[in-house]
Amino acid sequence: MMLDVEIRAVVEVLFSERFPETPLDTLKTEFTAPPADDPEGKPVLDELAYATVLWNRLLDSEVIGEQDLADLANARAQVISSAFLADGQFDESRVFIAAFVEVESEDGQWVRLELAVASD
Repeated sequence: MMLDVEIRAVVEVLFSERFPETPLDTLKTEFTAPPADDPEGKPVLDELAYATVLWNRLLDSEVIGEQDLADLANARAQVISSAFLADGQFDESRVFIAAFVEVESEDGQWVRLELAVASD
């Protein structure tokens, strides 16, 4: 399976910026081998495995604190609120952002946005 060249290039740039002490050529060597069906054949780079290692190291090195998450949630809420108010169909007094409530991800990866409708 070939990884899109542009995507791989972006991941390589990000990796090189974050880990300048780790030469990409060294990592490429670890993922280069003759094809399984031709042990004497020309070595090829397992692009998917190589890019996955780069991507996973980038993810593992990214530190996201509680304040970062709160800021992201607030920015997300503000954009949604603005979208509701943009066309004038909702009165500004009827759209508000409630206090944050911590929720668990149902699939371990994604947290769905919860919108609620209430009346007085």
